[in-house]
Amino acid sequence: MSLSEIPSKSSPVSPEPAVPSGGYETQSDDPVERKSHLWFSINWLIGFLILHGVGSGIYLQILRARGAAIDASQFPDSLALEFLPGLGLFSWALVLPALALAGRSLGGTWRQGLGLVRFRPGLLLTWLGIMVVYLLGEWLVILALGLEMPEFMTQMVGRTELSLILAIVVLAPVTEELLFRGYLFNAWRHSALGLVGTLFLTSLLFSLLHWGQYDITVLAFIFCFSIVVGLAREKSGSTWLPIILHAFANLTSVITVNFLGWV
Repeated sequence: MSLSEIPSKSSPVSPEPAVPSGGYETQSDDPVERKSHLWFSINWLIGFLILHGVGSGIYLQILRARGAAIDASQFPDSLALEFLPGLGLFSWALVLPALALAGRSLGGTWRQGLGLVRFRPGLLLTWLGIMVVYLLGEWLVILALGLEMPEFMTQMVGRTELSLILAIVVLAPVTEELLFRGYLFNAWRHSALGLVGTLFLTSLLFSLLHWGQYDITVLAFIFCFSIVVGLAREKSGSTWLPIILHAFANLTSVITVNFLGWV
C-alpha cells in the first residue's frame, strides 16, 4: 500500500452504515427500486401459493392411497379434523424453504429477511396485555351481538389430540407469521405501500387464508387481529413477537373451546 493510501488524522473516515432498531436493513429509498421490490415480492407470493397447493395435493393423494374418503371438490374444507395436522405439515413443507430464499433476496441473511431478529423483552408484556384486551373486546362483541360460532369451531369442542393442539398453537402461528409478518411485511413496509398499505394488504390476505373455515363475521375479527399483530411487528421490528402473540391467541382459543367447550 502506498503512503498516499494511508488516511491521515484529518482525512474523513466513512462511518459504518447504521442498522435500524429492528435488526435488519431497510429497503432503498429509491422509488424505482422500492417498486421493483413490491412486484418481485408479488411473484414470490404467487410461487408460495403454488407450492402450498402442491403440498396439499400430495397430502390428498397420500390420504386417498390409504383409503380415506376425500371429496376433492370440497378439499380441504371437508377434511376430518384428525387430518388437519398432516395437511398443515405437507402444505407448508415446500413453502418454508422458499420463504427462506425469498427472505435472503431482500438483502442480509434469510433470518433478517424474515424478521427473525431479537426485540426488546419489555415489549412482550406490553403486547401480551394489548392482546388480552383485544381478545376480551372480541368476546364482548360476540356476546353483545349474539353471534353464533361457526361449525368449524363447534367441531373443535372436546378435541384434545396433541397433534391437533400443536398444529394450532405452534405450526399455524410460526408458518403464517413467517409469511405475512415476516417476508411480506418486510418486503412491503418500505415499498410504495408504506405502513398503512402493508397492514391492510397483509391483513386482507391473512383473512382470505381462513376463507371457508369461518363466516364473514369471524373473518372480520381475524382481519382486526392481523392489524394488531402487524402493529406489534412494526413496533418491535421482529417477527418473533407476532409469532408469540398468535400462539397465545390460539392457545387461548384451544383452552376455551377444545377443553372448556365455550362456544
